[in-house]
Amino acid sequence: MLIENLLKSANIAKDLTEEQVRKIGNDCKAGFDDDKRSRSEWEDWNAKALKLALQVSEHKSFPWVGCANIKFPLLTIAALAWHAKAYPALIQGDDVVKYKVIGKDPDNVKADRATRKGKYMSYKLLETTTWEEQTDKGLLCLAVLGTIFKKTVRDNNEKKNCSDLVMPQDLVVNYWTTDMDSCPRATHMFTMTKNEVRENVLQGLFLDVLTEPGMNSDDPLGAAKDKAQKTTAPAESDTFRLGEQSCWLDLDADGYAEPYAVTFELETGKTVRILARYYKNDIKRIETGQYAGKIYRIDPENYYTKFVLIPSPDGGFYGLGFGLLLGPLNDSVNSALNQIFDSGTMATLGGGFLGRGARIKGGEATFKPFEWKTVDSTGDNLRNNIVPLQVREASPVLLELIKFLVSYG
Repeated sequence: MLIENLLKSANIAKDLTEEQVRKIGNDCKAGFDDDKRSRSEWEDWNAKALKLALQVSEHKSFPWVGCANIKFPLLTIAALAWHAKAYPALIQGDDVVKYKVIGKDPDNVKADRATRKGKYMSYKLLETTTWEEQTDKGLLCLAVLGTIFKKTVRDNNEKKNCSDLVMPQDLVVNYWTTDMDSCPRATHMFTMTKNEVRENVLQGLFLDVLTEPGMNSDDPLGAAKDKAQKTTAPAESDTFRLGEQSCWLDLDADGYAEPYAVTFELETGKTVRILARYYKNDIKRIETGQYAGKIYRIDPENYYTKFVLIPSPDGGFYGLGFGLLLGPLNDSVNSALNQIFDSGTMATLGGGFLGRGARIKGGEATFKPFEWKTVDSTGDNLRNNIVPLQVREASPVLLELIKFLVSYG
């Protein structure tokens, strides 16, 4: 196919053979699976960070069933404190967008024009879009997880530009990728209902190949969110799990791969759409010589802007947030607090050993206020056959340690 035809098509997959579409889908799914495996350890760490930030209390049976299970909000407080400083630094009143005058401007013509443009763009962002709401949410997520993304695309149906927040768990990139511009693949995971899929099929944007939604994902980050919100995802879902992969394919068979966005079902690899990620001006051709007219480079449209709190020291793609930095400290504070409460519980409720001479019915013996129990032994025998369990009071050193960890965190 000519590259000009590929460029104009609303869905290139309609112009390819069924075998070509199937191969592209399988390749995209294989690349997605490889990228997901490369960041599996990062996913586990971020699931733990998300649980800490959302104060998820998991079941505990040690040292006994019903023991203290306190989650100290160290990570949450740190994220909120950072957010409280970052948000007003970015959004100061209604003046969000500011232009800079370059060059001479003796009559303030450029300055006046810059002021007008800034006010208009600020109005568009704050009043006609969800930019402020998404920025507010994004800053808090950035503090906890260390990385967020903004996806900027043109919505031709709505005839407007869209810039939406994308959570790091929903954008799968190989962990050892250096940056967004040079990454070979980036897969945005999202869901669509049956109705939404049908709408795209009828408009000619999707191939009609999706039949029934697949099983829900066992993603650890998704499980952490379900745990925090006290929800249980059903085994079957009424939504399709799709991925839009920014990748490179040689569809015009000239030996040079072009940038495309391939939308496919994550479970099956069925491709529903292929769209060019470049415009006519992005195509660079050799002007003279033996290879005159040949394409030597295509500048791809990068949909994603990456924001990082702290770059990863190991050179990984995803940054560090307070979840990774304060997670171990938060776990230590939780453990120490629970030990103090468990010690207080033992000291308050008591317990011990009963000799046979006490002549008390078997099983646990508990007391309510103003309750007296009848036994078959005399007072001296009862006193001699009851040995209280020695329980130490909560250690003051442990309390000081908690204070140090909290203040340091």
